Amino acid sequence: MAIHDHASSSASQTGNDGDLVLKESSFVARLPPELLECIFRMAISDQLRRRVASGEDPPAEVFLRLQLVCQPWRQVIMSYPGLWSNLKVPAKMSPTLLSTLLERSAAMPLEIAITSSSRLGPVPRVLALLNVLDAELYRVRRLRIEYSSEASAPDAVLQHRIFARVAPRLEGLSIEIDGLIAPVAPGMLPEQFQTNAPDLRRLCLRCIVPWINNRFPSLTHLWLSRVRPVLLTDFLTFMEASPNLAHFTLDTSGPISNRRGRPRTAQGVRVIMPHLRTVSIWGCSWRVAACVLQHLVLPATTAVEVSAMEGVASHAPLFALLPPRIAFLQNTGPPTKLSLWLHAHKICVSCAGPTGSLELQLSAHRRARLTNEVHSAWATSVLTLLPAALDLSQVEDLSLIADHLAPVPTRVVQGFFLKMRTVQSCTLWIDSSLNRQYWTRCLSPRDTAPPFPRLKRLRFVGRFAKTWVPSQMMSIVIRRSDQGCDKLEELVCTAIEDDDIVPDFVGWNVDALMHERRRILDYVNSVQLESLRESPMQACIIELWDGTC
Repeated sequence: MAIHDHASSSASQTGNDGDLVLKESSFVARLPPELLECIFRMAISDQLRRRVASGEDPPAEVFLRLQLVCQPWRQVIMSYPGLWSNLKVPAKMSPTLLSTLLERSAAMPLEIAITSSSRLGPVPRVLALLNVLDAELYRVRRLRIEYSSEASAPDAVLQHRIFARVAPRLEGLSIEIDGLIAPVAPGMLPEQFQTNAPDLRRLCLRCIVPWINNRFPSLTHLWLSRVRPVLLTDFLTFMEASPNLAHFTLDTSGPISNRRGRPRTAQGVRVIMPHLRTVSIWGCSWRVAACVLQHLVLPATTAVEVSAMEGVASHAPLFALLPPRIAFLQNTGPPTKLSLWLHAHKICVSCAGPTGSLELQLSAHRRARLTNEVHSAWATSVLTLLPAALDLSQVEDLSLIADHLAPVPTRVVQGFFLKMRTVQSCTLWIDSSLNRQYWTRCLSPRDTAPPFPRLKRLRFVGRFAKTWVPSQMMSIVIRRSDQGCDKLEELVCTAIEDDDIVPDFVGWNVDALMHERRRILDYVNSVQLESLRESPMQACIIELWDGTC
């Protein structure tokens, strides 16, 4: 309050003496430097977070512009080291200017990003900047280096002496080479980080292989993009030496191969990764994905995404990705809740139980242009392989979507359902393109006993026409009762609103609901007819690390 009164008094004294007097006696001009520093940081903190997250100017560049406002502001900004500890350094910056900026940061921990916008990449300029940073590496907390390098030239950047220095504070390292293939062989990578970066937790590499003679025991995040193939034993040795790894991304890479360049497995070799919660394999050959999943033992709660798989021409890759006793599912306990989404070239599995949970997504690259027969074979293979890969004997809550692009023979669905005798709640997606008797044959077959002997709740979800009639659902309830099944507790039919169109059946009187001259409430305790704007059967979304170091 005293500061506010003082500012009001100063403003009233100026009266109409002119803008110059008002400026000199203004509230901001009279603020103590310490308070002005706090205001600078607080006023632009939200903006800085957005700009840094989007890859725009970090704090130092923003304050370079602020210091041009007036001399007092310049003095405050120049004397505050924390404003110069986060630097985005373009390759065209002179070493002298970088040295000056580093001096302003005093002894503060540093976050440095050296970037090159030129496709050819001024490697000599990058080397000159690294020469300046060399003496300050001991206080660098995060380091990002982006540059281009000719494939025919030796990579001098990776051989710079800075990588042989002690980096006791280094927590995040990102090195990205703009080129078709890494210009150096794995053996040319620096080996000194084995002991000199004990706190390195985040590592993001593009066109660089990290695991030749490098060990990072504190590593929690690893992102590899477009790396060259190396031997499987090298990959497994590196992963085994990173027991704290929690997030692993392999992007458009093929690091696992034999000497002929083809991925292969090492029989009986399994590496336990007790903290690896998310695995993302994108744009790789399905053989590479299978090789990773067949050797890494993941924790009980984990998420795996294998997307845009290359080389997929049939359903054969699924037999390598979901065989019995595969390593990545070794710790996945019997689930009590299971959800499946079978869509054309994409498969999603979500399950949870008392000991953990699993999120699994498998998809082929869109340019594979798989035929309808292959789509059907994908879905069919999943329902055939999953009971052998996971123990489904304790599933109580089942949810299943199979659209018209991935039709599964009813006999396969029946066999899948019979593996889960403990199901009490079942939710199914009704695709209007499928035969109207499809789910009737699956849930109440004429020639065999109906599945789910403990079923209590049955729910159907779909996008229906306005005049659509839920006769299939009512028929299933009556037929199951005629076949000796216990009376259901609840039948739910959910219509997903499409362009605000609500089917007529949503407004029906359930007490008078009849089918084939039978009253439905004689076969089920409760009937619910409803409409929702969004489907309750949305596919799982796996939250992955974005590669930020």
